[in-house]
Amino acid sequence: MTTIPTIESFRAATSKLMDINTGDNVQDDLSFITAYSVILNSAFGDDKLKLLAANSIPKYVASFPKLMDEAVERQLDLCEDDDANIRHAAIKALPQFVRHNTHFAFKISDVLCQLMQTG
Repeated sequence: MTTIPTIESFRAATSKLMDINTGDNVQDDLSFITAYSVILNSAFGDDKLKLLAANSIPKYVASFPKLMDEAVERQLDLCEDDDANIRHAAIKALPQFVRHNTHFAFKISDVLCQLMQTG
């Protein structure tokens, strides 16, 4: 069962993640993994948390390659949210995933095509 974070725990997690410096290897550091997991789980929260997650998930994904699949799935879930502001933020951030791993280019383009057909 996924624990839905609070705004306070989200802010604490982003504060922790801001300590990551370019080139740091944090992918196996449990404190950073836990902080990023809070960000990922925010995609299941209320609209404010979802909007924050839509902007934050891609921002830190490059530091956590083992969590990239989960991060992409959460971002794609946000692309299908009922709230237009959340959808817009989530879709706008999708290119960041492809910059970090071109493996996701086909999947993301496929989802974008599906969203255009249903929109």
